[in-house]
Amino acid sequence: MSPKPTGLHCPGCGKRAFRTLDSRPVHGGQRRRRECVSCGFRVTTQESIVRSEQAQRPGRKAGQETADSMRALR
Repeated sequence: MSPKPTGLHCPGCGKRAFRTLDSRPVHGGQRRRRECVSCGFRVTTQESIVRSEQAQRPGRKAGQETADSMRALR
């Protein structure tokens, strides 16, 4: 049995296709207004930075974000 897919799905129709209507920075992350492309149901998502202490490169402090991860939030 394959694992159940995770991620955002539409509460109205269950599809996974969304388009972003609005994106705003908030303290510690991003707030996005999304619309299902299938049924038009709108949802708001809150995204935040998660600091990983695993898989650190030598010479980096634990929990230190990279420039790429910060750029992805803009």
